[in-house]
Amino acid sequence: MPKEYEKFKAEWAQVLKEVNQGLTDMRSDAAVVAQTSGIINEGVKEVGMRVAKLKEGGASGDDIKDYLGDKEVKDMMQGITEHLAVLEKELKRVTALHSGPWVKSKKRFWDLRKELVAEIAARKKQVSTKVGLGNKSLPDMVKLLAEIDKVKDAQFITWDAFVPEEIAQHRKELNFNLKDAIAKSKEQHLSEYQSMMMEQGLNVRVLKGNFNRAKTLYQNVLAEVAKGETALKEKKAPELKAAKLEAARLAKELVTIVDPYEKAPTDSWLRTKITESKDRATIETGIKNFVQMKTQANLALAKIAKAKVG
Repeated sequence: MPKEYEKFKAEWAQVLKEVNQGLTDMRSDAAVVAQTSGIINEGVKEVGMRVAKLKEGGASGDDIKDYLGDKEVKDMMQGITEHLAVLEKELKRVTALHSGPWVKSKKRFWDLRKELVAEIAARKKQVSTKVGLGNKSLPDMVKLLAEIDKVKDAQFITWDAFVPEEIAQHRKELNFNLKDAIAKSKEQHLSEYQSMMMEQGLNVRVLKGNFNRAKTLYQNVLAEVAKGETALKEKKAPELKAAKLEAARLAKELVTIVDPYEKAPTDSWLRTKITESKDRATIETGIKNFVQMKTQANLALAKIAKAKVG
């Protein structure tokens, strides 16, 4: 039996509520992960500085356990462990959402859209529609589909592409950073750019997270360009202007993410670190894909950047 417009509208209200809640949970998770990871990283730096002082006093060793006899190091490590536990609790929470309620909500989104598209197509074929009679709710259904697609392109796609991080990777990263901090406790000071890339840019977990964000931005740029091309074809100046502005904004965000990766191989010290990394293949592939997305996004943007209606 055909579904009436009011039923579609009511279902969409519930689905939209779930999408917005999912986005809220996702952003909350990102904030907790970023804040807690930041605190842990700062803690590791403090451990490294304390180990440097202990080495100056004659201590030796290349593992954190070699320095746990020092009260300050022990206290710092206790704090790091506690924050790691907070992070694990948060990741368990968002993973449970991702594998449970979110799966159902995302399915409801796609099922509703599919059903609405089919209903609109079916009604357009009806004789009463063709002769201008009946199906008075059809325009409302078309508007509802446009609203759903707007949410899909602007919000839903970001949530749909989100993948929770794993605590095992954070533990692995912590152990690596501790060893690195201990080993570098007497090494030369790195430039701010080199330090940032070593701590974040060339970290595979962070790289993958940045890649997912860059991919979403790239897809949204293409979507806005498509809207702009449609507006140009239909001679809709306001829509063209809006698409150009949004595409440019998204492309700028994409460049902000990609640029550090694009510049990394031009730094001889970082190039050596990439070559020596056990994750070399992943890093090099990631850099290549980052640059390709940026290039393709700029080429797409150029299609409408100077376009005008009239």
